[in-house]
Amino acid sequence: PVSHQGNPAIEEAKDGGNPVLRIRANSGDSVGSWRTRVLLKNGRYLFEGAVRTAGVQPMTDGGACIRVSGGTSSTKIKGDTGWQRMTFELQVDESVREVELVCELRANKGESLFDPKTLRLVKQN
Repeated sequence: PVSHQGNPAIEEAKDGGNPVLRIRANSGDSVGSWRTRVLLKNGRYLFEGAVRTAGVQPMTDGGACIRVSGGTSSTKIKGDTGWQRMTFELQVDESVREVELVCELRANKGESLFDPKTLRLVKQN
């Protein structure tokens, strides 16, 4: 877990008895994320997982998303949603590169839940 701005609550929690990675914006501009690093060989990849939000009031260009460090997600979830699949495509042109996978919330208020059982990285070619 990483707190980038404000004072987001970033914790492992339960949702209906199932483990989740939760990020909650307590007040004002909050940016928090769950991150992990992986070594990837040359190729195209899809990072995917299920995300649910409750009361997310995004900052400018904010909301809940999955992405890689240094990349920008074109899809961000706001408001109240049920579980939905999010994806982020990435290309590794080097023979091997370290990539940081990110589950993130940028919001003034609300929370995002990421289902760790669904988070995965799939090589496309």
